[in-house]
Amino acid sequence: MLKEIYLDSNNFEARSISHLLYQLECVLNFSEIPNKIGTLNHLEKFYVQENALKGPIPMTIFNMSSLTIVTFYGNNLNGRIPDNICQNPSNIQELNLAANQFNGPLPSIFGQCKQLLRLGLAANSLTGIHNINCIYLIT
Repeated sequence: MLKEIYLDSNNFEARSISHLLYQLECVLNFSEIPNKIGTLNHLEKFYVQENALKGPIPMTIFNMSSLTIVTFYGNNLNGRIPDNICQNPSNIQELNLAANQFNGPLPSIFGQCKQLLRLGLAANSLTGIHNINCIYLIT
């Protein structure tokens, strides 16, 4: 939950501050990642570690080509890792899915993650690797 917000050295009006705080409250009070997250077309970094989030990762999040860092570390997310992680033009460089409850094999799409530099998968219930072409993962 948001505990501090710093808005120093800006020219906000009182009305716009209250509207901003209301919007933040609506966005931050969720226990699952909303599907609408995929509509944030200019989002570059998405950090939601250790927030007790549950449920699957919405496939829409990986439709954002501007996204470079995604950190879901330490939640209660479950299900399979989405198959579309690097399907669209992807700029994801860092993906941390560690310490959740993901299951099933790693999607073969990881072999297409050309920009991926760091991948965290520890402490899940993954069952194996399913036909990954690792050419981009090792070059």
